[in-house]
Amino acid sequence: MSTLNVTYAGAFQTGGDLFRIIVSEHDTAGALIREYEVWPTLAKVKNELHLDTYPTNVDLTIFGLRYYKNRLTQTNFSPKETGAFVSDSAEFFGDAKTFPGAIPNLESMIQTNISLPTILHNWVKEESFKTKRSLSEVIRSSLDEYRFKALIRSNYATLFDVNKELDNLIGKILDMDLKVSNRRQHVAAFCLGKAYKTHKAITVLCEQGFGQDAAILLRSLFDLTLSLLYITQKDDDYYAERYFDYLLIKQEKMLDYMNSIPELKMNFNNEAKKRGRSFSEKELRKQAKEARERYHYIDSFDWSDKSMQDMAKEVGRGNMQKSIYRLLADISHSSANSISEYVDSSQKNIVIDVSQGTKFVNEALVGAFDCVYNVLMVMNKLYDLNLEKNIEEIADKYIKLLERQ
Repeated sequence: MSTLNVTYAGAFQTGGDLFRIIVSEHDTAGALIREYEVWPTLAKVKNELHLDTYPTNVDLTIFGLRYYKNRLTQTNFSPKETGAFVSDSAEFFGDAKTFPGAIPNLESMIQTNISLPTILHNWVKEESFKTKRSLSEVIRSSLDEYRFKALIRSNYATLFDVNKELDNLIGKILDMDLKVSNRRQHVAAFCLGKAYKTHKAITVLCEQGFGQDAAILLRSLFDLTLSLLYITQKDDDYYAERYFDYLLIKQEKMLDYMNSIPELKMNFNNEAKKRGRSFSEKELRKQAKEARERYHYIDSFDWSDKSMQDMAKEVGRGNMQKSIYRLLADISHSSANSISEYVDSSQKNIVIDVSQGTKFVNEALVGAFDCVYNVLMVMNKLYDLNLEKNIEEIADKYIKLLERQ
């Protein structure tokens, strides 16, 4: 694991609008791997770090480390260039020794005329007034945000496309007139709806450069998919009934908690009366007892009769559970292993990295596809939707994509 240090950070001229930041990377033995120069403009540093004042050396250090770490991720930890010129509107990569002569005049303004629909024109004017920026600044910042999304989308275009195709296929199913005739179908319908929303959220977060947060949602999507695969592995409703009946155990536990707090129990009873609902504590406890005797629930396994690891093995998802699911556990549970994703403490001043980028975008999109594909396959089988060809065509595109990576 390498360490990063900023050996120089400052403006070319006192109070100037162009900076030079030199980042050095060393291996565990202390040997220099490379030096990388970041030349950001004043506007870029202030916008990136949300500064109202002129940046300090600490600000420049934060910017340089953040930028270089993101560049390492983008280039699979081996950038071919030795430096980057960074502005609000563009990036230029090359040999830092040739800067600034090799840097094109990317910051020069080109006047252009654009036509906006009335609704957009009115929004730009309102935004300009609220943020005390010119109309041109509002339009430029909006285009810069769009450009960032476009860069991420272009880097992972095929992955976004195959995930979108799955999304569209679920949309077609949601428009169908489906009839539920057994408990497995009921569970599958629930899982399809939840998977659809979580899958959409993952792709939106990836498009915005929030891969770590998308990865946290991926764990939830994997939990859902694993439950569905395990519940529907046999042609009977045993596991589906076990899944639904565990709700009685949950409700009984909640009842015990309410009984321990008189005010909470009184509020619950009052709310039940308002809604015209009757509630029998005796009946609930009777049903919960029957469910326990029928299924012999183990608290650590929740509704299932196996651990998540054993469930994954049984339905053929053991490798995913061991790889992506476990790798993302640190971020999801905010363990100490995830600190390096957000904080660099190798400097004199601690650097908190909250930048958007490409970290975990690939993993989140790959994992999301795998999960939703499996949910669709189960849904197609249980409801006899005859969508095998559609699903497999999308899967073939996905497999070819993975073979090229």
